[in-house]
Amino acid sequence: MTVLTVEQAKPRLEEVLGEVVLGNELVLVLQNGQRVRILPEGQSGRPDRTPGALAGRLVVGPEFFDPLSEEELQGL
Repeated sequence: MTVLTVEQAKPRLEEVLGEVVLGNELVLVLQNGQRVRILPEGQSGRPDRTPGALAGRLVVGPEFFDPLSEEELQGL
């Protein structure tokens, strides 16, 4: 990951963006301190979140919906 201010990136913008194309992440720091991440195309910066990816790994039985006993309620 390369971290640069906008002023540092301006004179070598083509070079810096070329690094992003090769798969490197770029973080630009703005004058107000905010940061902007630039990632290569196809990378979101987050793990994939595919609906149903955990299907079959978590089983909730019908007893889950039973009311709690007095003993269990005391522990809350």
